[in-house]
Amino acid sequence: MTIARSAGLLIWACLMAVKKVASVSTVLDNSGIQDRAISPLLGAGYSVNTGQFMAKCQSDLYDYNPTIDYSYNTFSASKGTESDCPSGCCGSTCLNTFNDIFGDTIAYEGVKADMEEAAKEKATENGYTHNVFGHLVVHRYYKTLDGSKAELQDQVAAMLQRSDWLGMVMICGPHYVRGIRRQSEVVFTISYTTATSDPDEDYNNVIMTSMDSMSLDYGNDPETGMNSEYPGKRSQLNNVKLDSYASKDRTTITVRGYGLNLSSGSFVGTSVESYASAMSAAFLMMTGSPNTGVVFSIEIVPWINNFWYYELATLNDFIFKNDASGVGHRVSDTLKRAYFTANAEHIVKLDSMARYKFTMLQQLTQCHGNLYGMSRRELCKNAAINRYLAPTLEEWNDMKDFTKILDLQNTGAVGWDETAEGTVIQAWRLLYLFQGKSETHSQGSNIIPRVRHIFNQWMTNVYTPCLGELGSSLYNMVGGTMFSKMWIDIPQCQKYSCLFESSVWFNNACQINFLSDNVQENIEVKWETLVKNFCQPRFQYDPDLEFGEKCGITQLNP
Repeated sequence: MTIARSAGLLIWACLMAVKKVASVSTVLDNSGIQDRAISPLLGAGYSVNTGQFMAKCQSDLYDYNPTIDYSYNTFSASKGTESDCPSGCCGSTCLNTFNDIFGDTIAYEGVKADMEEAAKEKATENGYTHNVFGHLVVHRYYKTLDGSKAELQDQVAAMLQRSDWLGMVMICGPHYVRGIRRQSEVVFTISYTTATSDPDEDYNNVIMTSMDSMSLDYGNDPETGMNSEYPGKRSQLNNVKLDSYASKDRTTITVRGYGLNLSSGSFVGTSVESYASAMSAAFLMMTGSPNTGVVFSIEIVPWINNFWYYELATLNDFIFKNDASGVGHRVSDTLKRAYFTANAEHIVKLDSMARYKFTMLQQLTQCHGNLYGMSRRELCKNAAINRYLAPTLEEWNDMKDFTKILDLQNTGAVGWDETAEGTVIQAWRLLYLFQGKSETHSQGSNIIPRVRHIFNQWMTNVYTPCLGELGSSLYNMVGGTMFSKMWIDIPQCQKYSCLFESSVWFNNACQINFLSDNVQENIEVKWETLVKNFCQPRFQYDPDLEFGEKCGITQLNP
């Protein structure tokens, strides 16, 4: 294979512009994108394989004026028979109406809970609950990155110029975020009760009419002076009628807001009469700032399709492969991009696995140290609580009964019982398991050295050889392997089972859920699950918690 410099950079740039228009982007709207703990940035790296956001590698970002779509719906739901509530929905028809309006919204779970409450045979001692919903949604399409103007960060450009492909991929990822869509929502739920399962049709109609008469006025809001479209106050024309029906003991109002800009004001829905003004304030809070809203979806593009990336990396070079007869054939730019993106995803996956395994080792070591530093009495009378599932009283008592019959001062007790110790486990018992005292092989041998050995074997036999080969030069091109081979065709990377979290390297291959007579690689207790669920420990004291005869605690041995 040989490389030839392309003289047609200007022609290539024009072709790239056409290809970008043809769309090489992907839109993602999964739960990982919508996680409140994640804040995507324009120009930040992203890996589809791992779902991880990485460093922001572009500067001089250009934002366009936002485009806003909004929708406003009202919806009445009751348990009564369908023939008795013509203004809303009752019984089975409510489910379809509910899914049509709320199926793809942030408020789905909250409104669903209200629906389920209304569907009960008798919601309260006073009667049956009926709900009327007012739902305002604002979709904001604003952050779009202009690839022709957003240059790479200087540090990233320097990495590309020295062909540090592995470093660039580990920092910036295989893709970058080019667009972000945000969504804001407000849901007013007006609930009232009746003695029968059928709604109060007159009261229901008045509320629905009040909600449906909401309007969008243009110009300045008379109360705030802001120039915006905002819901008007026509519904207050019905206040007199509302006063004649509503009473504090039969009507409750619940307001749910998502992705609001509190610097634009505040609102509280305290009565049916204040509905219009509250919704007006909410609309301004949803539209007053370009950064308002919950991230709902992102648009990602492979770095290899970025103009500045392609130019700085001199990827306009021609690569020629020789066939069996020695004749050279040019590797197309399309293949080079496909190879690079696939290999980059694999690199990020390997790096993610390495960080996961190292983090688990560190957490195990720290957790063991915390437990080891406790006194015998503290270990005996404290239990570690599951970080994700709080134990019920029954589960707590089951754990105490299970622990009481154990002999934890000697090796050989039973291993971790996921039924009795799934949500709560005695501190002494957790330390006992980490010290390897329940293991069939090498009882009493702390599992930390073995976990460290397993991690070292994985790094030596999986991580290092694959990354070393992917970053190697080929055909007189630094890092040429990244652009001329797919990782699945590289023997050093053909270790698919090694990509699982619980994989263990043994006998020149990775094993899953591994058990053998080899003491170094064999750890019977599910230590990773224990670390995830109980480390770092959150303890709760119980004076009745013990094993054996009061945990063997005496005045001479406290």
